[in-house]
Amino acid sequence: MKFISFFFLAFSSLSFAVSPKCDAPTSWAPSMAYVYLTNHNVIKKDEVDHSKTVVNRMASEKIGNDIYRQIHHVSFKLKTGRVVEVITSNDASSEECSLGTVDVFLISTTYSDHSA
Repeated sequence: MKFISFFFLAFSSLSFAVSPKCDAPTSWAPSMAYVYLTNHNVIKKDEVDHSKTVVNRMASEKIGNDIYRQIHHVSFKLKTGRVVEVITSNDASSEECSLGTVDVFLISTTYSDHSA
């Protein structure tokens, strides 16, 4: 019983590192993806319905001391109903979602087999 008490006392102050939460539509990666898409004339600033932007974190891997590489799937819903999708890759920490540049990959076509 003393061992269990010591164990909880010794480790109660440790905080376990968790992957940063950078998957809000207004976070660094989706915001930079929007800027890249508008700068390259893929979309126009006034045609995106920002309230319908969806961001899903696909992966987050620790690559250093409190540094994580995160991959997000971002869907921008246009007012016309069309959806523009990208995959983003960026580094983040528990303090900051913007530890560098964001790589943006435009998804041109998606293939699915819904019969499976």
